[in-house]
Amino acid sequence: MLVIDLYLIHKPQSGRRMSHDMEKRGVYRKLRAYNQFQCVAAKVWVFLRQCKHLCYSFCFIINPWYNGIIHTGCYESTIICFMYLSTTAVIPRLRFHKMDYNAVATISPLLARSHSRTCDYTIAGMIMWAHYFNYEYAIVDNTLFVKGVEENDRTTPAFSIPIGEMPLSDAAALLKEYCMAENIPLVFSAVPEDRVEELRQLGECRIEELTDWADYLYNARDLATLSGNRYSKKRNHVNRFTSDHPGASLVDLTPDMVPRIKTFLDTLPPDEEHVTAQIERNEVMRLLDHWDSLPMDGAVLVTPDRGIVAFAIGEVIADTLYVHIEKMLHDINGAGETINKEFAAMMLDRYGVTFINREEDAGDEGLRRAKESYHPLMMLRKYNVAFSG
Repeated sequence: MLVIDLYLIHKPQSGRRMSHDMEKRGVYRKLRAYNQFQCVAAKVWVFLRQCKHLCYSFCFIINPWYNGIIHTGCYESTIICFMYLSTTAVIPRLRFHKMDYNAVATISPLLARSHSRTCDYTIAGMIMWAHYFNYEYAIVDNTLFVKGVEENDRTTPAFSIPIGEMPLSDAAALLKEYCMAENIPLVFSAVPEDRVEELRQLGECRIEELTDWADYLYNARDLATLSGNRYSKKRNHVNRFTSDHPGASLVDLTPDMVPRIKTFLDTLPPDEEHVTAQIERNEVMRLLDHWDSLPMDGAVLVTPDRGIVAFAIGEVIADTLYVHIEKMLHDINGAGETINKEFAAMMLDRYGVTFINREEDAGDEGLRRAKESYHPLMMLRKYNVAFSG
């Protein structure tokens, strides 16, 4: 808030020094407008706009007196201009930085604080798609803030729910301050369903469900064992693979295997039906370049006759395994079902996970049918929450 006060001070007789008493007896009258100082104020305002990330609290005086002496020919009156910026214009504490693989060690402990089980609050969920969604991050008071774009509209800036020690109301206040400084709306995207009510209580907002972006959450033991009648077809595919490829094994994806995985990826036919398929492939390659420094697990399905036929990559946060990548040779019967089952069993045995998140279908009908065929425990719905003003 910029406040300009202009005051008129009657000058004493010409050539006389202005004493304290004379100054005290001066008549002060506020002026609503004065062209000369409107010009000065405008210049100062331009300066302040250029320095919008700074906070000012000051007063300056424009005065034709020099050392208290009034010179001949001086104006009939003296204008004193008080200009100050109120404390409502505070320094935005959020300073966003590019999100890349150098940020993994910094943001990983904070992402572990998320309790919503949606894939958006994982290392791969952030890093792999940082360029696509323009992700940037800031950390204030041990709380992670992520800026990007809406999940369903990459032309609109949006934020993730802040994660960390700061209460959501305080974190939202910081984001509102930042948005005011940047002249952008405050929008949260991919908000987990269990966090929507918290945002609703912070003020008037518009809530929109992201129908194509809900995550599929499964019981880990169900996927690791495929027991029961509803999984009989899946078991048949796994048994067929085992029968066709005796001696097949599941091994950990170690750094020394990365070159072979990259070669395997290059042999897969391009997916020209999906716009993001090539983007995902490039990001998987980049992730593999940093494999030895990432807090993730991977498994590779290898056969004696065909070598690598499938691999999977995921990460475990608390009680949930997030399967980020799963690739296989589609001409080998049962390769997909086998890598799915064996990776789930490996992670269940290693970490004792309770749930498996296999992410969203992004509106793809074929992917939707495949995910539904594994009988999800529940859908983790997500929303955009846009605040008024």
